[in-house]
Amino acid sequence: MDILEDLYYGNLFPHEKCAKLDDEVKELLKLLNRNEEKLAAALTEAQKETFEKYKDCNREISEISE
Repeated sequence: MDILEDLYYGNLFPHEKCAKLDDEVKELLKLLNRNEEKLAAALTEAQKETFEKYKDCNREISEISE
């Protein structure tokens, strides 16, 4: 059977995977924010500026990838 048939006959449940992913993503975002705050607290002003530029570039790449 191919994926479309599996979906049609109810053999796949994509919403279950999404819910799990949502929880995983939430936890990863919490961890990311916590670590970003720790890093920012340890940086000089010049380093913070460089880090902000890095995050901006990373955000752009992520948007293009999506």
